[in-house]
Amino acid sequence: MTLAILTLMICMIFNSAVHADGRPGPAQEMQMTTGKMNYRTIAHGGIVREYFVYLPHAYKKGQDMPVVIALHGYTGTATGFELETSSGFNRYAESKGFIAVYPQASYFISETSEGKPWFISSWNDLGGNHTNSPLGPMCTDASDQYPCPPECGECKRCHWTSCNDDIGFIKKLLEDLSVNYHTDKQRFYLTGASNGAMMAHRLACEYSDKFAAVVLVIGRLERGYSCTPAKTLPLLQINGALDTTVPHDDRPSSDGYYYTSTKTVSKTWADAAGCSIDPIVWSNPIVEAQGLQCMNYKLCNEDGIDVVNCLWPEGKHVWPGNIGGGGWCVGEEQADSIPQYPLCEQAPKDAKVWGTDLMWDFFSQHSQDRHESTTVSFNE
Repeated sequence: MTLAILTLMICMIFNSAVHADGRPGPAQEMQMTTGKMNYRTIAHGGIVREYFVYLPHAYKKGQDMPVVIALHGYTGTATGFELETSSGFNRYAESKGFIAVYPQASYFISETSEGKPWFISSWNDLGGNHTNSPLGPMCTDASDQYPCPPECGECKRCHWTSCNDDIGFIKKLLEDLSVNYHTDKQRFYLTGASNGAMMAHRLACEYSDKFAAVVLVIGRLERGYSCTPAKTLPLLQINGALDTTVPHDDRPSSDGYYYTSTKTVSKTWADAAGCSIDPIVWSNPIVEAQGLQCMNYKLCNEDGIDVVNCLWPEGKHVWPGNIGGGGWCVGEEQADSIPQYPLCEQAPKDAKVWGTDLMWDFFSQHSQDRHESTTVSFNE
C-alpha cells in the first residue's frame, strides 16, 4: 500500500468520525443507539462519573434536537428517575422529540440503624454541607442526621450532601453532549426532583448561559443559600402543599431541615430579571385540570421571561402525576454499577404524567435565542 493511499484512508476515517465543527460524524453516530439508554462515563475530580442518554428514534434523521437534563433525588439513581420517579420520562423524549440525559450523583454504601446496607447518593449543591447560613441554622436541634459521604472527611451537624465537584461534572457533561451529539445549543433545558431540583437550582445560577429554561420539582436550595442566575432565565417551580420533606414555605421539614420558600425563590428570581409588577395568575389546561395554584411574574427586562410558581394543593413529595415508586431502584442498564438496588418497576406504556406534560409545555415555549411568552391566560 502506497503512502498516499494510506494517508487518504486515514483522512477518510477521521472525517467520517468528526465534522469540521466538532460534531459527530457517521462513524461516531453508529455507536449511539436510538430508542434505548446509552451508558457514558466522564472522568472528573479523580473519579469516574456516569450518565445515561436516551436518543429518540427521530434522532436518526440527524437533525439537532433539544436536550433535557434530569437530576434524580437523594438516594436515587439516574435510571430510577426515568423508570419510577417520573413514571417513564423516555416516553416523553420519544413523543416530544428531545434527548433525555440522566446524570448519576456520586454514591457510597452506609448502614441503617439495623445494620442493613444503605445506598446513599446526593448532589453537592453548595448549600447542603453547612451548619449555619446567613439566615440562621440549617437544621433544628432535633433534626435527623445523615451518613457522611467519605469525600467530605468530617461532617458536622446539618451536613447531608456530597462534597464532590458536581458543578464541574455537569459542565463536562454539557461539553460532551455538545461535541458528540446533534444538539440544539439554544434549547438545553434543566430539571430535577428534590435534591436533584436543588442541584438544578444551583446549576441554573452557575451556568445560566447554557440553558433556555429550568423547572424545579419538589425542591430548591437550602435556606440562606438560594441564588439567582447572572443571565435572565425562565423558571417554573412545582411543589406540593402537603410536602413535609421539602416544604414549600418556611417551615422546617419533617426531618428538621430548612429550605428557601418557593415564594422567596420566585421573588428574588423575578427581581433579578427586572420584572416590574406583582405576580399574576398563570393558567393553562394542565393547570386547570389539576387544580394548581400558579402565579407568574411578567413584564421583565427581557421579553418572554416567565417566573412561575405552582402549588399543588394535594401534592406530597412526589413527581407530579407519578404512578410508580420513588426511584430507589435501577434499570437493567445500571444494575452492574449499582448492584445494591433492586430493578425498577416498569410504568405502563400508556401512562400520562401531568407533571412531565407541564414541564415540557413550559420548556417548549423557550429557547435562548427566542424567548416566547407561554400560551396562558392571565387574571388579575
